[in-house]
Amino acid sequence: MSSSVPKKPHNWRKNIVSCSLLFCAGLAVNPPALAEEPSGRKGERTMARSPAEQQMETAARTYFERVTKGDVEGILALFADDAQLINPMTGEEGIKGKAALRGFYQNLVSSLVDYHAGPTDIIIDGNKLVAPLHLEGKTKDGNPLVMNNLNFWTFENGKFKVLRIYMDT
Repeated sequence: MSSSVPKKPHNWRKNIVSCSLLFCAGLAVNPPALAEEPSGRKGERTMARSPAEQQMETAARTYFERVTKGDVEGILALFADDAQLINPMTGEEGIKGKAALRGFYQNLVSSLVDYHAGPTDIIIDGNKLVAPLHLEGKTKDGNPLVMNNLNFWTFENGKFKVLRIYMDT
């Protein structure tokens, strides 16, 4: 049986605001357990992590440090042998394997000078880690570069199995 009464359009904005308020209210009533940041950064606090999550966070932070240093072999050591990297430059199929990754990272670090890349947050769920990235620096020809990307990792046996990078355009 169908109704002749027209449906009201769904108000997504109202639902998002309502869900956000409910989430924040839930945190106020039941705040997450916090622990000091293991790296010793004063004033920073983070949710307590399991040993596996701590290993994942350390790997992600190490990745950003090695990208900043231009340490291609160090970057590759974090990836599984058959790892895949997907970003706008590689297309949806991405690139797979250490030889392809080596070429990608050699090109990346050789195109930038005087730059720093670091996460603005790290979120972990199971074997997945999300880290928004902020990168500032210069291209080889001296043009300033500021980027904000979103990095999604899937881990397998303590290594990066898949890295999907969404780039700020």
